[in-house]
Amino acid sequence: MEDPLPASEHLLEEIREQSAAEADEILKQAAEEKKRILAEAQSEAEKVRSEAVERAERTAESVRRKILSGVHLEVQRQYLDSREEVMSAVFDALIEKMARYRESKAYRSFLKRLVLEGVVALEGDAFSLVMGDVEKRIMTKKTLDETVRMIEESAGKKVRLTPLKRKLPEAGIVVVSSDERMLFDNRIATRIERMKDEIRLEVMNRVMA
Repeated sequence: MEDPLPASEHLLEEIREQSAAEADEILKQAAEEKKRILAEAQSEAEKVRSEAVERAERTAESVRRKILSGVHLEVQRQYLDSREEVMSAVFDALIEKMARYRESKAYRSFLKRLVLEGVVALEGDAFSLVMGDVEKRIMTKKTLDETVRMIEESAGKKVRLTPLKRKLPEAGIVVVSSDERMLFDNRIATRIERMKDEIRLEVMNRVMA
């Protein structure tokens, strides 16, 4: 039986079928390429998003630390300020208390101890005393004699004490060696200054702990 289509028609049909197959393959490759590009684009977008999130988190953490650091420094500053206020109040109260104590009967015995401290700290056996108005009034000849006996019993040496005419403008006593080359400053303000570290530590342990 003869083929109804001539040879040219067969060739044309084969070309059409081949073209269609090639077109399908091209479309398939194009679809796969599109899918690949979209996947890469999505991956890149995710990477960019992740990096942006990490950068934002780092920035936020840096800001948080700066804020916390600032808060810590402010708290520390306030603590130090309040501590100094407490210490200042303590020293003011101590000075006020000593001013009242200066007018009490017990101050006489305290002055004797001030002289004893100075004599023990210095060399020699003859000493001059520089005192304030109140101290001069208290340290009469009788009190000086009592002080000498107390020193002899405590320090085991004989001493001579001579009150000087010049006066201190504040409370306490300054013990001076006979040649005036050495002195022991036992003014009340000086004693408090010497004891400040000890007093500060005591207050810190009791009040600011």
